[in-house]
This record gives sequence, C-alpha cells and structure tokens, in this order.
Amino acid sequence: MELRKRTIDYNPKRTRFRKQHRGRMKGKSCRGNRICFGRYALQALEPAWITARQIDAGRRAITRYACRGGKIWTLLNVADNSGARKLMCIRVIGAAGNQRYARIGDVIVAVIKDALPQMPLERSKVIRAVIVRTCKEFKCEDGIIIRYDDNAAVIIDQKGNPKGTQVFGAIAEELRELNFTK
Repeated sequence: MELRKRTIDYNPKRTRFRKQHRGRMKGKSCRGNRICFGRYALQALEPAWITARQIDAGRRAITRYACRGGKIWTLLNVADNSGARKLMCIRVIGAAGNQRYARIGDVIVAVIKDALPQMPLERSKVIRAVIVRTCKEFKCEDGIIIRYDDNAAVIIDQKGNPKGTQVFGAIAEELRELNFTK
C-alpha cells in the first residue's frame, strides 16, 4: 500500500493588485549624467535606492546655494525664423531694479543654446529677445487669464525690431501696447 502525500497549493489563482518588482541595482549611472545648464547637479556614486525625500533635500540645498551664489537659468523656445531654436535667459531688462521673473512683453538678455546650421545666428551668441509666451498665467486688463503651453521669445535687435521675418505660434495682443507691433 502506497501512501501519497497530497500537496496543497496556497497561492491564489489570480492576483488582483500585484506589487511590482523593484529590479536590481547593477552599478552607478553612466548615461544621462551630463549637466545641461547651471553649475551644480546630483550624481549617484554607488548603487543604492534613493528616496524622493533625499532627492528633494539635495535639490533644495542646490537651489539655496544657487540663489546666493549663482543664477538659475530658464530655457525658452524661439518663436521666429531667425535661425535660433533654444535660448537660455540670463537677465531680465527693462524693469526698475533687479527683476527676477520675466512676463509677456519683457525684454531679456539670452544665450543661444541651439541653432540651425548655416544661419546668421550661431550657438553661444548673446542676444536680446522679447517674451511672447509664458507657461505662467497672465491676467489681462479685462479679466481674461492667458496661459500658454511653452515659454517662447522672439529675437530682437538693439532698436527693438525682430531679426526674423515670421513669428510662429500664438502671440498676445498686449505686445501691441508695449510697442512691439512689427
């Protein structure tokens, strides 16, 4: 007479809310660790799980130091056909004192970060531009709130005339009141 042991499977047939696998940590990061703009960044030197709280604490420390010792840069799209594609704002002009934020119609000093080849404007050239679109809400005098999907600027010369011949995308009417009619 043979005795057979009956095996009981305690696993469920179906799992509704399955916990995701965490994966494995192979080594330190080797790609995607180049600083795009600014001077300071966080980089992992050994493999470890980093919590969101640790990342946020490092970001806050960098921001505090940058406010005291450096500048926090803003990248903008170019909304004309002058040849530049991306700008990096380095200073806001036209307001009394040191203005920290730029709104629609403000003139800025910017550096060209990306440009089309064989065009008069090339990379790392310092230019002036006027802000035409911002992601931050802009309230008109009649109470309408305008908000765009991107931050964009049009490159201008010293007299305030645009260097390109066409402007792409939506432009606010408030620029006419600020004498940017061309």
